[in-house]
Amino acid sequence: MSTVLLVSPDAAFCDALRGTFNTARQVSLKIVAQALADVGDLDAQGDFSLALIDLDAARPDQMAALERLIARIGGRAPVIVLTDSFDPSIMRALMQMRVADFLCKPVKPDEALRAALKLISARNEAARSDAHITCFIPAAWPERSSC
Repeated sequence: MSTVLLVSPDAAFCDALRGTFNTARQVSLKIVAQALADVGDLDAQGDFSLALIDLDAARPDQMAALERLIARIGGRAPVIVLTDSFDPSIMRALMQMRVADFLCKPVKPDEALRAALKLISARNEAARSDAHITCFIPAAWPERSSC
């Protein structure tokens, strides 16, 4: 079972996602009911397969906290950003941070679940399909003649 970490200061949204994620057998939801900039160390939350981050992208402290989070997890878990303020500069910043996906609020809980399941499934599939390299070498190396 995969764990999805939700960081959101919106209690009603957290409750709605909890109800929706509880219906999915493939994932469990761990909630941090705070703004990302106010969260100390997310490493204390344990391992997670995906992070759902609800933030106000117009606030520089929130974007800086997101950038620190992405640098800290170093690609070991994809990040989906949920935001209600969106413009081309925010899109560019999210792309430069290599956010896996973003959803504009208001977000239906089942839409967030589908996005999370899609990324987790793609990541699991990629882990199962490692590349294999086959190399052929001669059974015996030719002897060198000495002159």
